[in-house]
Amino acid sequence: MNTRTFQTLAILGCCAAAAGTAQASDQPDPWSVALIAGDSMALHGSLRAPLKTTVADLGALDPAMVGQAGTADLHRLRYDRLFNPDFNAGLELGYAFDDALQAYGRIGYGHLDGRVRDIGQVAGESPADVGELRAHMNDVHDESLEAGARYTWQTGSDWRPYAGVALGADRVDGMRGSLTLQAASAVPEHVRFTRGDTVFSQSLETGVEYDPGNNFGLRIGVEADHSGVASNAHDPKLLALGYDRDNDAQARWAFPVAVAATWRF
Repeated sequence: MNTRTFQTLAILGCCAAAAGTAQASDQPDPWSVALIAGDSMALHGSLRAPLKTTVADLGALDPAMVGQAGTADLHRLRYDRLFNPDFNAGLELGYAFDDALQAYGRIGYGHLDGRVRDIGQVAGESPADVGELRAHMNDVHDESLEAGARYTWQTGSDWRPYAGVALGADRVDGMRGSLTLQAASAVPEHVRFTRGDTVFSQSLETGVEYDPGNNFGLRIGVEADHSGVASNAHDPKLLALGYDRDNDAQARWAFPVAVAATWRF
């Protein structure tokens, strides 16, 4: 987790401590608002499958090699190698049908830091023309809108386990970056793997809720978030490498750990 995430969690923890002194409400309202902050611990899925192909013109990567044919041996482009999970945040409006069952709507925001990674090897007509192909990925921002339900088990104490499920849609950035040959001095070639798109999403969550019986509560949980595949960008430079003939990208799984501060009103 980065420094900003730790700061947010610390603030929420202070709110939880202060809640212990709040007075209980005799008739709690079923409506609640929750502020959510966290960080994804893992990413799964891949942006492109591994590929071995002939490149008709290496000038797509290095203008000095215009007209030269070559070969490319490209690795699987896994999300966890191309991006670093940064932070997640959200705002949730809930309605409690009873002490156990709650429905909610949530808007969320997530950020992935682009990384620099060698993604394969390209070879030209001579042994001197062999080099690593390096990807410099741009950051990715996601916005989400979900509706779901959460069930909380009564334990007779202030700490209660819960589980929930949600369906929704994510508005995801196009996945972009730059490709360079390790030995080339040319300006990096900017490419687009996917377009900005709206995709369906599903989420499962589980954790524990701290409910001292007043108008404030705290949830600590982990989620499994699934986002669909964005549209292929059909970038000409990737087509020259053999990529993007088909969209073989996989759906993305993320596993955020989050803390939510909840106010009932």
